[in-house]
Amino acid sequence: MPKPKFPKNRKLGYKDARELKDLPQKIDRLEADQKSLYEIMSGPDFYKKTKGEIARAKSRLAEVEQKIEAAYLR
Repeated sequence: MPKPKFPKNRKLGYKDARELKDLPQKIDRLEADQKSLYEIMSGPDFYKKTKGEIARAKSRLAEVEQKIEAAYLR
């Protein structure tokens, strides 16, 4: 049975290295946005807003959560 071939240690390219370096700050910013949205949505006056404003806030929260998940998978 032949041995599976594993790629040799490949050096990260410039873009990959830069993205990896900036990733923790990006995740921190996204988590701060998420926390801010949670605080806004947990306020007593949030659900007194119009349906459009509530829908925008919920869709923004979903978008931020997807970006956080994608960043962690990177």
